[in-house]
Amino acid sequence: MSGLDNIVKKIKSNSRDEIELIKKDAESYRASVLAEAKKETDKEIKIILDQAKRDQDLFEEKVVSNGEFKQRNALLKAKGEVIDEVIARALDELKNQDADSYFATVLNVLKGNVQDKDGKICFSKKDLDRIPSDFEAKASDIAKEKGGSLTVDNEPADIADGFILKYGDIEENCTFDAIFEAKRDELRDLVNKNLFNK
Repeated sequence: MSGLDNIVKKIKSNSRDEIELIKKDAESYRASVLAEAKKETDKEIKIILDQAKRDQDLFEEKVVSNGEFKQRNALLKAKGEVIDEVIARALDELKNQDADSYFATVLNVLKGNVQDKDGKICFSKKDLDRIPSDFEAKASDIAKEKGGSLTVDNEPADIADGFILKYGDIEENCTFDAIFEAKRDELRDLVNKNLFNK
């Protein structure tokens, strides 16, 4: 049995050596798989971190841009309100001038609107009551320069200020509100230029 014992011993010894070799190979394979997995994981982490950084930069850029946009809009809105207030004050001052200044303004407006026809100029009751004595002659002279004629209508018009020009069935609204509304964009540009573009 001693030969058999030697064979069994040899088989056990070879088995132990084989097991140790398998363990070493398994450990080496495990280490290599872990190293490869760590390398891939590190790559994925870098990709995720890079994307997160780009997303963060983009978000910050959007926040800054949005803030600048809101600031610009608030500034434009404030400028618009100031411009509208200046125009409203100018209109109010125009409407509330003393009679001489008021009718001098009316004559200036009339120069740009009178036609080469026979017509009438119509005022509110308030303005008819304070019209200067030489106004009709001056208005008539302006109309003559254009080849027309103009008389003051003694019937009050249903307006607050300014005047209405009547040429037959055609009426031209020259109230201060209508003039300011028609010239609103030009007035806004003018006020903007004078207030903010110095």
